[in-house]
Amino acid sequence: MAAALMIDMEAALVHAMINPVIGSFIAAIALWAAVKLVQKVSVPYWSAYMAVLLAAIVNGFMILTFSVALGEAGKAVIVLSTPVIVIGIFSLLLAQFLIQAAFVNLRLKIPFGRACLVTLVMVGIILAIAAILFAPLFFMSRAFSN
Repeated sequence: MAAALMIDMEAALVHAMINPVIGSFIAAIALWAAVKLVQKVSVPYWSAYMAVLLAAIVNGFMILTFSVALGEAGKAVIVLSTPVIVIGIFSLLLAQFLIQAAFVNLRLKIPFGRACLVTLVMVGIILAIAAILFAPLFFMSRAFSN
């Protein structure tokens, strides 16, 4: 049992280190486009990348901390009730949003209110890209499942 837990923990740590680096490349493009749309200025790609990467690292440590802190209690919360889960997820997403906006504010020198708007537009761009890329796969899987 302990060996299986170590393998899972090692895989989780590798995933936690690689995912922000690769995902930040795509998210930085979305951030660059969002700054261009909202602020009407062009920022260097690497500044956008660093803002996204640093926020991803901080958010990853925050999620890891909550996961470790909850431990078995986290499983009890799932059984407890759905509203508790919804509030917990919403709180975590709000914290991640505010952390991303803070890094946009600090790294790109954009006022915090505008940084929140830039972050919201960035999330919209990422969701649009995901919908364009994955919607055909969803509909094809539905067509072949019948």
